[in-house]
Amino acid sequence: MQIVLISASNPYWLNEEHTAIHLIAKFEHTINMYPEGIEFCATINDTEAHGREIFLRALQGEFGEIAPYVPPPQSFFEEQVRAYRDALLKQSDWTQLPDTPIATKEIWAAYRQALRDIPLQAGFPYSIDYPTPP
Repeated sequence: MQIVLISASNPYWLNEEHTAIHLIAKFEHTINMYPEGIEFCATINDTEAHGREIFLRALQGEFGEIAPYVPPPQSFFEEQVRAYRDALLKQSDWTQLPDTPIATKEIWAAYRQALRDIPLQAGFPYSIDYPTPP
């Protein structure tokens, strides 16, 4: 299927390296379902030809000036790391149930404590050393 771009707007850089552009795109095949357009990320190294083409067209200014990259606040990264850490804790909740053998509980308790201590690591939230599960 050929992807046909009807229009694009609101481009901004997604990274400092200027290799990815976010924009609102209206495609022929999605316009009926999403008349306001859809969020789209175009990159110079996109595996799809239409992604590379949209990137180059945006770079040439066809969709307006590309707004500068604005790094997310530290709180964004903290939330992401904590959410991942919480998911890992949840996956190991079974190890602390009353009917779990004591040896299993003890082995997993150290891992779970290391997960809870992640926010105390010196590189938090940008550089995390995740513990290895037993």
